[in-house]
Amino acid sequence: MMAVKRGIVSEDLYRLKSVVNPQFSPDGQSFVYVQTADVSEEADLSFKHDVYLLNIETKELAPVTNGTGYFGSAAWSPNGKYLGMIGHEREYQNATLSKIWLYQTDSASFSCFTPDWDVPVGDFMVGDFHQGAVSPGLVWTSDSKGFYFNGSDHGSTNIYFGDVKDGGVKPVHVGEQHVYGLSVHSDSGKAIAAISYGGGDYQDLMLGVDYVLAQYDFVAENRLGVTGGSYGGFMTNWIVGHTNRFKAAVTQRSISNWISFYGVSDIGYYFTEWQIDGDFREVQKLWKHSPLAYVGNVETPLLILHSEKDYRCPIEQAEQLFIALKRLGKKTKFVRFPEENHELSRSGKPSLRKSRLDHIVEWFRAEV
Repeated sequence: MMAVKRGIVSEDLYRLKSVVNPQFSPDGQSFVYVQTADVSEEADLSFKHDVYLLNIETKELAPVTNGTGYFGSAAWSPNGKYLGMIGHEREYQNATLSKIWLYQTDSASFSCFTPDWDVPVGDFMVGDFHQGAVSPGLVWTSDSKGFYFNGSDHGSTNIYFGDVKDGGVKPVHVGEQHVYGLSVHSDSGKAIAAISYGGGDYQDLMLGVDYVLAQYDFVAENRLGVTGGSYGGFMTNWIVGHTNRFKAAVTQRSISNWISFYGVSDIGYYFTEWQIDGDFREVQKLWKHSPLAYVGNVETPLLILHSEKDYRCPIEQAEQLFIALKRLGKKTKFVRFPEENHELSRSGKPSLRKSRLDHIVEWFRAEV
């Protein structure tokens, strides 16, 4: 798809809101940026992130991406022949795998570099020890023959190399680890990587538990615990409402009721529609997928942890779950963290992060 070029006018400057990642080309003749806000009349219903290229001399503004997806982390090759970026066309909304895309400046052609590579590009691991860590994006070699990048696969985040000449992706540093930072020296080719080591839905998780029990005889089947936060908290709530195989559970910053969650989270009203494929007009569907609907089945002692200023999963989600469990005489405990938000476990006050961990350890020690 050829980019349509036009002269930039003064009105365009006023419309350049939410611009990120601005960069000059290596020759200084062009300027690239990512616009993260749709300026059309349907902006409230749009989630596009587009990349634009501005010719400094002619003032021509050309869209690099085609207005159908979510693109960012644009990076020039040192010779200026390529503009690499990470993104996707939202085929599965926010569950779409990020891929690598290349724009060739001489032909103005734009294509996906990793169309069939079934690994999300970027760091999708979660940790509470690297606050402010930013994904390196694409790190080009000095000869412009390729680039390094992070990819997350089977619970690990590793380093890969994209070869522009043959279009292939090669592993560089792969193992059971978490590479959350990467810097490559352009001349020597040496790299510094920040690494931490460590190793579908309900049915998938239970199959995973079955596998662990079958493979490792030191894991006691009658002394299992389950915990998770955010989506993991939702799944913890769902698990204890569908099985009694766990001796104790801890749910953190969770969702318990999709009906009351609709439209009140800072993640956006559309999140429920994307995840459940239903909106406020489909109350029965939302309730069917709500852990609160199965609270009568819960026999597992459940500790509920939630921050009072969590606007991603508002605390009323925890309050509803706690009251329902207490009303039915179930064993539960509710701990509220004042002045903290959805990021407590990762970037909260150190004293409260320690308190959270203490509560989890004490609960499992007492119940398991």
